[in-house]
Amino acid sequence: MAGVYPDAPSRRLAHDADGTVVATANNGSGKVLVEFNSVTINDENQDTYLNLIGSGVNEDDPQTVWFLWPEKREIDGFYVFKDDPPNGRDNPTWNHYYSNDTTAGLDGTWASGGSSQARDTGAELIPDYRNKITSSAVTGATGTKLVGVEWIPNSYIAAMHIYGTISPGETPDRMLYLDTENSDAEFSKVLDYGDVPRGQTQQRTIKIKNNSATKTINTLQLTAEDLYLNAGQWYTFSLDDVAYQATLNTIGNMGPGATQLIYVKQSVPDAEQIGPQVGRLRLTHASLT
Repeated sequence: MAGVYPDAPSRRLAHDADGTVVATANNGSGKVLVEFNSVTINDENQDTYLNLIGSGVNEDDPQTVWFLWPEKREIDGFYVFKDDPPNGRDNPTWNHYYSNDTTAGLDGTWASGGSSQARDTGAELIPDYRNKITSSAVTGATGTKLVGVEWIPNSYIAAMHIYGTISPGETPDRMLYLDTENSDAEFSKVLDYGDVPRGQTQQRTIKIKNNSATKTINTLQLTAEDLYLNAGQWYTFSLDDVAYQATLNTIGNMGPGATQLIYVKQSVPDAEQIGPQVGRLRLTHASLT
């Protein structure tokens, strides 16, 4: 543990931004998946949520959310927070299922990937999302679905976090983040700074790598973002440990197998809100050649 909270089992998948199809199902005259923007359930804000019933789910059917991955995934854990205003918070058990062959969510063979832990009614998403992650051990999943075990009307899902990595050999033409404090191994878990005092600035290094054997990745830019609160604003980046930028746009192009050392500075404001916060790095590019 880096601080007072348990370690996350892996990196939280950016299912709101990585090409994943996230959907519910309308079970009226025939089951049809209904895709939605999943940013409201991948953040840490319990006041933004997905209303499953309002999204077209039949009230007599199990509450289900599908995740159709753009490439195969290793699933190491998941977390669900259900919030039903104005009747109070209620966190029933959620079952995790996965498929190694689904292509559209309603096809394929599905198997159990575990069940979530029960939590007390009245729990708050912060810091619950750090304490109640359910471990899983799934390999090569093309799809994941989370199914509520009991029917409850007006189902407001405030968080569905899934932890894992892209399966080995999938999408080789992509960028990797390497841990310079772990012999340049690819990050398999989140970079947890632990308990950081407000008003503190600290620095470390990472590397980025073009994992492709044949492609050059052009016009790279690196920045930090958050889905809730302010952690994305804490980070600046540099190639020379002199000039730092919130958006590092001087990386340029990287050929096959190339690596680049990046200096990362974290500065937490004096008046920052106390409690756990999450930021994530976002590396964008213009093209592959």
